[in-house]
Amino acid sequence: MKLGIFGDSYADCHTYETGWPNLLAKEISKQDDFKNYGVSGTSHWFSYQNFLENFHNYDTIVFCHTNSMRWPVTPPGEHRKAFNIGYFSCPIMDPFNKVRKDILSEDLLQFISQSIFWNVNRLCAENKKYLINIFCFTSDFELPKTNFPILSNLDQISRKEQVLYGLKLRYVSDLNKILSRGDRRDCHLNPSNNKKLANILKELIYNKTTNFCVDLLTGYEWDYRDPILDKTYKWEYEYEKNLNNR
Repeated sequence: MKLGIFGDSYADCHTYETGWPNLLAKEISKQDDFKNYGVSGTSHWFSYQNFLENFHNYDTIVFCHTNSMRWPVTPPGEHRKAFNIGYFSCPIMDPFNKVRKDILSEDLLQFISQSIFWNVNRLCAENKKYLINIFCFTSDFELPKTNFPILSNLDQISRKEQVLYGLKLRYVSDLNKILSRGDRRDCHLNPSNNKKLANILKELIYNKTTNFCVDLLTGYEWDYRDPILDKTYKWEYEYEKNLNNR
């Protein structure tokens, strides 16, 4: 089975082995028959371009649909800054963010994402590819009809995950903003939930499930604490403590 994965940071495994794309690939494909095109911080349009260039090489595809409000295109070399829309924390994007609503309306961005969803599903159906759609964030546009599976609200699982930091339980997403060193989780999920998601996808792929739409948050049981992640953030706490004591 040849597997191709497309999307943003919810599909980007970085260098770790705990991410759901790597776990899924080990179960259903050979190493040479798998490629992950997920890139953190990128737009729906970026993932779609990668899909158009490469989907013919695979018989099974997982497409992670990102937030439609991201910049569809960015200055050369700044594709990872597409998420930075409406925020003023990225020097190269600040001039564009200040006039964002004058350049791109929300209706236009939603239309682009809706068109991308429709075309990804149409092309997979016409070319007899098996597709799973994952919505990393809540969809803000009406979904065209498709027979392929739709899994939604992946980010809501990520937001509920907690970790022991010092002597307090903290939401990982909140803690990451305070530390400003990036998310230590692979694909924004703890190791246990990465494994659970990989297993869900494996079952859908093996059964070639169609006409399946589920809210991931309420449709399955998840582990919002993970001892491996606690250990990682224990090191983070000790590092931060040493910095403050210098």
